[in-house]
Amino acid sequence: MRRLFERGITVRDIAEPCISFDDERSAQEIQNFLETKEYDVFGVRTNGIIEAYAVRSTLGEGRLCDFAMPIPSEMQLSESSPLLAVFDLLRIHRWVFVTISSRVWGIVTRGDLHKVPVRMWIFCLISLTEMHTLRIVRKCYPNEEWIALKYVSDDRLAEARKLFDKRKSVNEEVDLTDCLQLCDEATILRKTDKMVHDLGFESKAKMESFFSKVERLRNPLAHAQDIITNRWPKLAELAIELENFLKACEELETGAKPVNAHIKPI
Repeated sequence: MRRLFERGITVRDIAEPCISFDDERSAQEIQNFLETKEYDVFGVRTNGIIEAYAVRSTLGEGRLCDFAMPIPSEMQLSESSPLLAVFDLLRIHRWVFVTISSRVWGIVTRGDLHKVPVRMWIFCLISLTEMHTLRIVRKCYPNEEWIALKYVSDDRLAEARKLFDKRKSVNEEVDLTDCLQLCDEATILRKTDKMVHDLGFESKAKMESFFSKVERLRNPLAHAQDIITNRWPKLAELAIELENFLKACEELETGAKPVNAHIKPI
């Protein structure tokens, strides 16, 4: 599923066409036009091809070529690049230029991260995180030994039992583990020997911080609220953490890092 979304939602799904002008045009004339359209950055064409860019605020007297800057390779992405690559670059740059057949045609800014494809991709990462976390808890404790070990507080356990009883009343075939919330599952894994390291975390504190950030993002994401404002560049960092966590989970699932069904608890 992660690879499906990685290939299915790419840079081209959020990119906008890059407005551009010939390098011999008057910079002052173009600046006036850009101010009416509220464009901050644009491409500069040479012989009909975008080879440079300029920023509206830097324009003055002269031709566009006097203010144009070459587009460095580190600010370019192929239209087929995964969204994670955009997040990574936008941590450093204010915009990223999108290419097709090595020629610039589009642009992505941080404002484009509000778009639906981005929200779908992040929601997929969080959903997969929840699925993997539940699966690993079940493998570590197939007989729900986490209950006797008191890894979950009495209040949280009571909430899980309440949900379990409700689901049983409508004939849903579930177990108590299935009724845990993500924070409960994270607590169990954090208290389980070996899991912190096997899932790619440097410490239990790092794991706790990761799951807390995931939960804080999940609610506004599910309710179509703003997920960019006051979360940048932390959102980009979390997206990278989510990808790394899922890769670690996949290694456990495929046997590269087998989960011990009788892990010694901390």
